[in-house]
Amino acid sequence: MARYIMEEMPDLQKTGKRITYPKFARIDNASIKELAQRVGDVSGFSAGDIEGVLLQTAIEMAHLMAEGRSVKIDGIGTFTPSLTLGRDKEREDPEEGGTHRNAQSIFIGGVNFRVDREMVRNISERCQLERAPWKKQRSSNKFTSEQRLALALKYLDEHPFLT
Repeated sequence: MARYIMEEMPDLQKTGKRITYPKFARIDNASIKELAQRVGDVSGFSAGDIEGVLLQTAIEMAHLMAEGRSVKIDGIGTFTPSLTLGRDKEREDPEEGGTHRNAQSIFIGGVNFRVDREMVRNISERCQLERAPWKKQRSSNKFTSEQRLALALKYLDEHPFLT
């Protein structure tokens, strides 16, 4: 049984309306060992073999994406590498004579994942939801504005800036 909470959206337009949306109340992450064991229980392959195949798949996916390719796994989704500029590097200026970036200032910033519709369908068919008995506590509700200011000032005593 999966649980959900109702998350409140910030009121960026200052309309005074409180808008909520459902969000999974994630408990934890499943490990590769647990996944391998579950696949092994229903497939006839050993959990160790499955774990080895999954780990080698991750390595081979990295090689393929390093070549600039996306990796599509039917029933799961598509993995596509994304690029980012290195720290302290300014963006390229498209104007004539503007700043240009070279390959040494561009890095892999992450991997985008686009889930396969079949996976969404499988999850939806198996998912039974119930409302979680707890509510997400916003950090701004834990402390008064004076307490938050005091915490920020204390942090700034030890650090050069606050993000």
